[in-house]
Amino acid sequence: MPWSIRLEMEREWDRNNSASEDLGALSDSMKADLRDSYFSIVEAHGGDDKGFQAAADFLKMFPYMFEGTKTEAKIKDGEWI
Repeated sequence: MPWSIRLEMEREWDRNNSASEDLGALSDSMKADLRDSYFSIVEAHGGDDKGFQAAADFLKMFPYMFEGTKTEAKIKDGEWI
């Protein structure tokens, strides 16, 4: 891991008061990265129904990427409802 990333992570952890806050911040960051990847797949395949079809397997692999967002209720078992 590059030194600058490690230093920034340590600073972030120091700003938080508990291990659960640290875990939550890391989890939120991971889910945001997964959403970015998901929508990159959608856009790479036209951004329409074909794009969402192309990204369907990714959504099934990581359905939790939308937890804590307004979209969470629109996904069940890794599929859009």
